[in-house]
Amino acid sequence: MDLKLKGSNTPLRFLIGKYFNILEAMMKRLRLFSLLFASLFFIAQKAEASHLYGGDLFYTYVSGNTYTVTLVLYGDCGGASFPNLAGSTATINVYNGVTSVTTMTLICQAPTNGVEV
Repeated sequence: MDLKLKGSNTPLRFLIGKYFNILEAMMKRLRLFSLLFASLFFIAQKAEASHLYGGDLFYTYVSGNTYTVTLVLYGDCGGASFPNLAGSTATINVYNGVTSVTTMTLICQAPTNGVEV
């Protein structure tokens, strides 16, 4: 004899089993997510920079399809890597959605006398 809910022909053991299976699947997903999160947390490396504080990237419309792209970097002139920055090449990739349209190489100007940060 099967127990049934009042007004239903579905056995109660079937309903309990169905919800138990859903709960068990949710617990498996939670354990997998927790394991993934914990592994990412313990694998993460410390990152720091001593030469660049930040930067500004902006563009100005000239005419037609011509724009002037400017990159301004702010940094510690006494930092170990900052003297090498003037010889570096800045490359910018332009996308239309996920499609690459063009790649631009910016012309580097020598640093000017700035303000101590």
